[in-house]
Amino acid sequence: MSDIQKALLWASAMIVLALAVAAGLVSESTATPFFYTIPALAVATSSRTRSCGIFARRKT
Repeated sequence: MSDIQKALLWASAMIVLALAVAAGLVSESTATPFFYTIPALAVATSSRTRSCGIFARRKT
């Protein structure tokens, strides 16, 4: 899976969560932690290297 596909997946997860909050399906107090963890998971999974470090150098 390419980095663009992963980014689109994480972005769609955030949009679905925001729509669920707007529709009243999920309370804001429940959704707030996910608005912090989803971007963190997106950064952690976007690295092409084997380490999950944010500052890991990419191999070219």
